[in-house]
Amino acid sequence: MGENASENAEHIVVAQYLQMLPWVLWMHPANGGYRFPSTARLLKRMGVSPGVPDILIFTPGPISRRPLAIEMKSQAKTAQVSPAQRVWLARLAEVGWETHICRGASHALAVLRDAGFSIPVQTPGPPRTQDGREPIGRTLRVATRGPDMGRSDDSPGPIGLACSYAHQTPAGPTPQAYPARGAGLA
Repeated sequence: MGENASENAEHIVVAQYLQMLPWVLWMHPANGGYRFPSTARLLKRMGVSPGVPDILIFTPGPISRRPLAIEMKSQAKTAQVSPAQRVWLARLAEVGWETHICRGASHALAVLRDAGFSIPVQTPGPPRTQDGREPIGRTLRVATRGPDMGRSDDSPGPIGLACSYAHQTPAGPTPQAYPARGAGLA
């Protein structure tokens, strides 16, 4: 249970980052977890397949130019990839997907950056007001990695930072200005 809880927590971190990229079409197929036997039989008849990767990103990576499948595992050495998961990853790779087994959120986020996705990293905003309220605006940094950021080969390159701002509304942050995709630092 502890290992699965750790994997779930790492998965949630990656999902939160992906949710900050509204232009990216992705999903988590909810194959795991307990089901009543009647529900399990129904889902199997409807096409649920064991081993489907945890995160499927249909939007091709700006650098990799391919959709991306990530199988999340906890950082524990005992976390194993099942035979069904290996089959799915191999079959997706055969049809042009980039596939990865990621041990922890930091590994998965590095894979996303390497594929060219700009992963917003929320940083501490301005100090709170005197009465303890959170300020209206938040500062976001966008970490990007790619050829325009000094990377010329497959080795890890420097991470460039660009600033953008969001205005807090009742519905959540509204982007005010984001650097153009693939734009380097000014």
